[in-house]
Amino acid sequence: MTVLIGLLIGFAVCIPPGPVNIVIISQAMRRGFLHGFAGGLLAGLLDAAYCLIAVMGMANVAGYLNAYQAVF
Repeated sequence: MTVLIGLLIGFAVCIPPGPVNIVIISQAMRRGFLHGFAGGLLAGLLDAAYCLIAVMGMANVAGYLNAYQAVF
């Protein structure tokens, strides 16, 4: 039981207190769990979209670098 409590406290402490998390927590406290869950899901999907855009951009840059690579 103490291990479970320690894991829960550790998980709660490692969440960074950023503005998005504050909004998610306030929505969950005001409107209920489902609104907070929806906010968290939306934040995760937007982060995934940002990561996808970054990966696609880096792949594009890598393609240009391979086209102009010097032959030794």
